[in-house]
Amino acid sequence: MKGKRFFSVLLAVMLVMSCFAISASAADDVVYNAEKPLTLNIHLYAGTPNTAQAGTEGATGKVDVEGKSDALETPVSGAVFTVSMGTGDDAFTTDITTDEAGLASVTNLKKGRYTVEQKTLGANQTSAVSKFEVDLPMTNPTDDGLLYTVDVYPKVPVFQTTPTITKKVSDKDADYRMEASILSYDKKLAYWRITVNLPENIENYKSLVVTDILDKRLINPSAVTAVNNAEGDDKAFADGDYSGSFDANGKLVLTFAESGIKKLVAKTTVDIKYTTEIDLANPDSIAQRIGNHVVLQYTNSADVSGYTDNTPDTNDDNVDPDKLPDTDTDTPDTDTDAEPKPTWPINPGDKDGTDDPYVWTGALDFTKIKKGDAETKLNAEFQLCNAADDKPIGAVIKSTDGKYSIKGLAVGKYYLLETKAPEGYELIGAKIPFEIKGFDDALVKFTPSAAATIAEATEANFSLENVNYIVDIPSTELPLTGGTGAGMYALIGTALAIIGGVYFFRSKKVGSR
Repeated sequence: MKGKRFFSVLLAVMLVMSCFAISASAADDVVYNAEKPLTLNIHLYAGTPNTAQAGTEGATGKVDVEGKSDALETPVSGAVFTVSMGTGDDAFTTDITTDEAGLASVTNLKKGRYTVEQKTLGANQTSAVSKFEVDLPMTNPTDDGLLYTVDVYPKVPVFQTTPTITKKVSDKDADYRMEASILSYDKKLAYWRITVNLPENIENYKSLVVTDILDKRLINPSAVTAVNNAEGDDKAFADGDYSGSFDANGKLVLTFAESGIKKLVAKTTVDIKYTTEIDLANPDSIAQRIGNHVVLQYTNSADVSGYTDNTPDTNDDNVDPDKLPDTDTDTPDTDTDAEPKPTWPINPGDKDGTDDPYVWTGALDFTKIKKGDAETKLNAEFQLCNAADDKPIGAVIKSTDGKYSIKGLAVGKYYLLETKAPEGYELIGAKIPFEIKGFDDALVKFTPSAAATIAEATEANFSLENVNYIVDIPSTELPLTGGTGAGMYALIGTALAIIGGVYFFRSKKVGSR
């Protein structure tokens, strides 16, 4: 009996001891081991981070501190994080920087809860990581051990779009396009429209500046207006929402105030408009592409600054808005430029006219000569007319040497009417038609008529070296109405009438006798 009781007690004691042993064995895995180094790895990626994969110790223990997502994207280098813990004498703080792989690490840390805050944005990063806390060590996902190396994958709120800018031109305030011919001879204007395409989060941007420098052949710019194309009257710009005008050098710096930026809405646009004239006194203005370039500078909500222009993919047209025309030569960007430092081209328009919007204006040059005598130049007066509606254009065209130049003609069909003939010559009664064709053709065409012929080629380039001739025909040698010849005939006729009358009456008297 005693043997059985002893065996039962012994069995119970052994069972209790085994439980203590199991508990001790399990506790060995969750009890902090001060001999193991504590390491924090921060992995920073542009865009959306990878899915959290908290698991075993080391590189596979991944913690996404702001949620889960699907893709691991481009690593962000050069980002600086401040890791800190505690206050006063026990405070610890250090800065760590992400490398080319987007990794920033700190090791040999003390046990505790750390605060991590981003201090400096990394390359191409548009928004800072939100401040977060992390415990070292950290219990693993299965709650059966500790992680001494913790990998953290913070989210980076990235706005996928940035502001862009385009520029177009027209010969009227409509139908804006990349090319326009301007009837400058009749004081017609070039209408320019800059459009800013607005990105996400635009209402939180800190600055938005448009810089436009006129080509030296564009003169007398008008006042600048900006129109917010967001819906609703509450989005319309008011005084003080933006400021800017052209200075004496033809440079516009238009700055949106905070109140104006707050009215902007993503996926809408802002139109900036003004007009210019073409300087016809500048010989480089005739039959030349006169382009214009615009730059947009911005600072987003994360204090990231950048700039773009209306030809972002054209190397030799990216420009530094702080440089005026003719103060620097154009330095093309290269693929090896880490941070290209562009400069203004000599003229702030596109070099070959293929990317920047441009205007142009043509000219007609001709000489009036005596028929059969090209050396004798004749001075007359002409009126330019629009062939489409027969309306006169501009002032009467005069000359003192028989040479005429009509500068500032847009694409279209015209004709000349001689309004005053040279002395001793009759007016050319018929229309003298010609046509200004497109810039690619760059031709003025004369169409000969019965009353006017062209002594040289029927087609001429805009160049002043190519001259068309209008051949004049002398008037007939007849007395002029109201001149001395007509008066003499009248006197002779009156005398004959008197003589005839006297003879008639005298004949009647003789017969009556």
